[in-house]
Amino acid sequence: MSYLNGLIIGLLLGGILGFAGGYNHGRDAPILSNPFQKRDLGSRLERAAENLLEETRRQIHNATR
Repeated sequence: MSYLNGLIIGLLLGGILGFAGGYNHGRDAPILSNPFQKRDLGSRLERAAENLLEETRRQIHNATR
């Protein structure tokens, strides 16, 4: 009986953590951040612009070797 209780508790905890991690991954947020935190469009655009700039720098560096 204790094995079954441990299994059920483990499945519940795994499901909750998996849901929160998957939800954050889908929102392109850090995995362990608060999944219910409001994220505004400005911060998403800023992160996307930084990523684009870094990738562009990397591609230019690779092209001019």
